[in-house]
Amino acid sequence: MRQYLFALALCLMSGLANESLRAAEITKIPSDGFDFIFIEGEIRAGDYQEFNRVAAESDSAIVVLGSEGGLIRPAMSIGRLVKARRFVTFVPSNTDCLSACATIWVAGEKRLMAKSGRVGFHAVYDGRSMLESGEENAVIGRYLALLGFGEGAVRFMTRAGPDRFAWLSEEKGRELGINFVVVPDTRRELDEPETETVASGGPKDEVREDAPANQPDEPRYAKEDDTVSDWTNESDGNACVAKLMKLVEDGIENRSGIEIRSSVGSFDSLVTFQNERFRSLRERQIYFISLSFIGDDGKIFREMEDLRMIGVTGERGMPGLQHVFSGNDFHDNVSRSSAVGLTMSGRFVDLFQIAGSAGAMEEFADCRGIDALLLDDPFAQ
Repeated sequence: MRQYLFALALCLMSGLANESLRAAEITKIPSDGFDFIFIEGEIRAGDYQEFNRVAAESDSAIVVLGSEGGLIRPAMSIGRLVKARRFVTFVPSNTDCLSACATIWVAGEKRLMAKSGRVGFHAVYDGRSMLESGEENAVIGRYLALLGFGEGAVRFMTRAGPDRFAWLSEEKGRELGINFVVVPDTRRELDEPETETVASGGPKDEVREDAPANQPDEPRYAKEDDTVSDWTNESDGNACVAKLMKLVEDGIENRSGIEIRSSVGSFDSLVTFQNERFRSLRERQIYFISLSFIGDDGKIFREMEDLRMIGVTGERGMPGLQHVFSGNDFHDNVSRSSAVGLTMSGRFVDLFQIAGSAGAMEEFADCRGIDALLLDDPFAQ
């Protein structure tokens, strides 16, 4: 089974588009906080039963989708289970989720799409006559209505003919109430490395890391002249982002940064630690990373040990590490810190200077709107 994950988080897996022409393969990779369940390929009879079996022991999951479609009935059954279990759905980089696949994606408790991912809808049709099926379209219309979508959204998702697609954009999603979060792309590795060794800090039977290839002298992105050295906060009404990017650290030219991303109203955040020096880091691999939060007095006041982080390529092509944090613990620690250190199996990885984090985290919390939810009295009339 391929060793890759999403991060949104996460933020962040490679494209599955080349896998979408065969029968669906449904696999799972357990992870802290969320399991990752992959549905790749054509959706056929029996896939609901297989998905139900794979997902049986998952309390929370991100369902990663890459498919050009298939049979609508098993797809709707999977979608109902996704809805009932409140799973997150995600279409990764350079990947299409079309037709029947899209009916699963829209059932997600939270819907995520990589910037280069695509979700496309069309009417249900008979595979032999290539004519639209009025009966099946009525069934899917009811399915979409039960998911909570209005008439305009249902019409958009069922109006295109069998030979074309209605492509979902951010603007169209906001207009129709098909809300989703766009997450940054990851770089796609076209060839699977053949040599594998055990990743540092990980159990042999769970995590494997490809042996690093010879690395270039220069970073994998084109350097730019601009630099941002302060925290910045962004919001588009659906997602909140706080990030800190640096060009110079301790007098040495070196790009690094932290990005914290969350949906409005969500308790989960996708966090990316980036540094151009991480050139030997492998995408889609799991690394066990510990965090040390350092206060203004220079002392460590909080540690998070052996977090399962995913290797990715983040903003401006910088390699990085990603993890999904639940609740407010991570944000509270960041707001009290002047720096955060990363280690792997006791070996130093990086030290991020994060001065000004208190104000950034306060603005980020206001955007998420979580504090008010935590303070509400659930028994109030």
